[in-house]
Parts: sequence; C-alpha cells; structure tokens
Amino acid sequence: MAKLYKIRSNEAALISQRMADVALKHNSDVLANAYARTSVKLENLHAPFAEQLTDLDMKIIRTFVANYMQANG
Repeated sequence: MAKLYKIRSNEAALISQRMADVALKHNSDVLANAYARTSVKLENLHAPFAEQLTDLDMKIIRTFVANYMQANG
C-alpha cells in the first residue's frame, strides 16, 4: 500500500486528464496502459470506495508529472 500522499482534487483532475490524453497517443503500449489505468484511479481518487494508489501508481504519477506537466516558462 502506498504511503499517504496529499494530492488535491484539482491536481488529480488535471493530471488525470492530461495522462488520459497522453495515453491515447503514446507509442509504447506498456506506458499507454499504465497511464490509462493510473488516470482512472486519479479520476476517482477522492470518491467513496475509490481504489487506493499503490507505490507503483505514485511512481508513475511522479514520472508523468516530471515528463509531461512541466511549466513552459
């Protein structure tokens, strides 16, 4: 089970949407599937009975944010 990480609803929604967009167009099926699966978990993060994020999910999120969510200037 992942440690408790504080991801606010607005952050989760933004990351989830961008992750889903990237998953649709990604060349690697493995990464596309990982992004799609994690995107769904993020989308439902603060809903009752939501599937909890695992350590692997958190690594995927951190890597995704570092590679796709960096501010451009």
